[in-house]
Amino acid sequence: MRLHHLALTIQNENEVGLFYEQLLGFKLIRKFELNAELALQIFDFNKNVRVFQLEGHGIILELFMDETAKQNNYNHWCLSFPDREAFIKKAQNQHVEIIRIPRENHDILFVKDFSGNIFEIKEDEI
Repeated sequence: MRLHHLALTIQNENEVGLFYEQLLGFKLIRKFELNAELALQIFDFNKNVRVFQLEGHGIILELFMDETAKQNNYNHWCLSFPDREAFIKKAQNQHVEIIRIPRENHDILFVKDFSGNIFEIKEDEI
């Protein structure tokens, strides 16, 4: 078995370029609309929804555009970078929310996209 793609909900189309393309390095490969009938059958939402499909880092990502505020949950991705502080500096320059939690041996880092999706940030292990 292998993972084919991941899907997230975003609230603003601008996130596709600002967060996912510019900050995370994904490339937009396709846009489409999921019609209300199919959205109802799959997700129990009776409305048309725009979907942006991106690819990068060996991952296919589908972003479902929905202006409705999301509910709290524990869902998150964990991303690893060769230099996490360089990534955090880039995120700061793009005004991305950063959560840094000091710990005894190391701090824990998270960033949030503009819709509140959470990404844990680690440094590559050697």
